[in-house]
Amino acid sequence: MRNDGRRRTDDNHLLLLHPFLGWQEKANEEPPIWPSQSDLTQDCDVTRQRIGQVINGARERWAKSEPLAGLRGTIAEVLRARGGVMVHHELIAYVLAARGVLAEEPQRSQLASAAVRAAVEAEHISEAPRFDEFRSGKKIFVALDSELRPAYPFRSPTAPSIRGSRPPG
Repeated sequence: MRNDGRRRTDDNHLLLLHPFLGWQEKANEEPPIWPSQSDLTQDCDVTRQRIGQVINGARERWAKSEPLAGLRGTIAEVLRARGGVMVHHELIAYVLAARGVLAEEPQRSQLASAAVRAAVEAEHISEAPRFDEFRSGKKIFVALDSELRPAYPFRSPTAPSIRGSRPPG
């Protein structure tokens, strides 16, 4: 049995991690969002430093998770097959189709979103990260290579085209 101090700490972590993962107590039909750490400082009234500490601890736990390791491999494979970059909600939909979740909507999408977000976050601390996330406006992308950032969908004139090119690997 845990003492009250430990329980309070765990509860405080969940108050930050649930919104970070896009988990909502009252789920809706909208695609789950992945707030940035800066967004959480406003929503949760906690310092950016504290949010960073909690998320870094969670990343370490998620990096040790075998199911998330398998999901990280799946994400890398699907990104290679889809040109190296996807919008996060497309990636969530793919994971739902490929792996499924035993729940009804909207919890089904929330669970898939939380798992994909945790896998992406765990990849951040990998010795050799296979993919990363980036934001452009309100869109969140997951890409194999930072060089693909300008290629989808706001392709700049100097960005390399990903059409017809083979994915790295």
